[in-house]
Amino acid sequence: MKVLHGLLLLLLYLLTLLAELPPSMGLADICIMPKQEGNCKVLSVRWFYNRRSNRCERFMYGGCGGNANNFKNLQECLDKCKPSAKFPAETPRRNLLQGLISKAGLRRFYHRLDEKDVFHDAAEVVECAFGRNKIQV
Repeated sequence: MKVLHGLLLLLLYLLTLLAELPPSMGLADICIMPKQEGNCKVLSVRWFYNRRSNRCERFMYGGCGGNANNFKNLQECLDKCKPSAKFPAETPRRNLLQGLISKAGLRRFYHRLDEKDVFHDAAEVVECAFGRNKIQV
């Protein structure tokens, strides 16, 4: 009986630990991250996926910091972030807003503002579009 009790406690502990871990990043998440050159000065040639041009591009990496959109060679970048319709180059804001409104299941909305990535809840965007702060599309 004590063994069963111990196993149940261990299982509960492991489930609690798993619940506190951050969610794993999908490839799509990595491929939409902006290029980050890093903080250090040990420069090396690396590759990142540029969702605007819909292709892998070369950049100079500083050697530390940055994000996961950082690949050692072109082939590694292409393997992780295959150019496709999944990562379209810039889509006009009108299409994004119409798509947001027409797809009830969509919960997040993405746009670029002054070269910074910005994510909004769909409710915020719809409120902004139809409330007093109308978006010009």
